[in-house]
Amino acid sequence: MVFSLGAIASKVIGCGLEALLAGLNRKQSLRIRIGMIPRMGVELAMLAIAMNAGIVDEDTYVVIVLMIFLSTLVTPPLLKMAFGGEGNNEEKLLKLLGES
Repeated sequence: MVFSLGAIASKVIGCGLEALLAGLNRKQSLRIRIGMIPRMGVELAMLAIAMNAGIVDEDTYVVIVLMIFLSTLVTPPLLKMAFGGEGNNEEKLLKLLGES
């Protein structure tokens, strides 16, 4: 769980800063941040290579796969909120991320 939160936080912070620097507003930046959470295809491919090479053991493999799975599960509801699927959830998400 800690690894999942760390992975999600790093994507949210990194992508959000880049989006803001590119001139997007806070709501657009929020949507970019959330949309980037499950983008871990490259990491999964690298993980398979590392496991086959004996660099990563089975325990580490399980932790990383669970991290990818959890981050993929949380993204759709967050995107729905970010695009205003239910009331004014964009503002709630921005407050959650410390951007009131």
